Amino acid sequence: MKIEGIADGFHATNFIILKNPDEVVTDSNTLAKVDSLSQTYNIRLNLFKNLGDIPMERPQQVNSEKLKEARIDGIFVGKQGDAYKALLQTEDDNLRFNVLYGNLSEESIDFYIVSLVDWEQVNINGNQNIYDELSKGENKKITVSIDNKKNGKVMILFMLTNPFSPLPDDNPYTASPNASFKVKLID
Repeated sequence: MKIEGIADGFHATNFIILKNPDEVVTDSNTLAKVDSLSQTYNIRLNLFKNLGDIPMERPQQVNSEKLKEARIDGIFVGKQGDAYKALLQTEDDNLRFNVLYGNLSEESIDFYIVSLVDWEQVNINGNQNIYDELSKGENKKITVSIDNKKNGKVMILFMLTNPFSPLPDDNPYTASPNASFKVKLID
């Protein structure tokens, strides 16, 4: 594998494998099947180009709304009018939807949210990614938009957790990224 054109600095690079990547279920009555298709396996590489250490400075956090209840662990794409109703398919040219994300683990996490349409990264709210942090038991919500130009058949969001944590030789593993349900984009 060859990675070309990366800028100087620190890069946490995730290689993600999804079960049946092109299979999309649009019926909310089969949420167990929908959930099984969002399971991931990943390997993360910390790349350093002309840099010796992971930087201490973090990106600016997104302006999000804290939710009173902690109901989500990971990332969830919800419909605009009902945040807790899964968005499984849409015909909208300009996608606008709610993203709920939460941390039910025992430790605080920081993460990037990235969006893919047909397995290529697309901007989310005009940026390559969104950065935020969650305390133990915290849930948040943001409204996002993605311009899909009807060129896709699958959209998925990933929460890439703890991108700045070191991966020492004696424990080179990190938590798998959380994936949202796949959303079918209808032309």
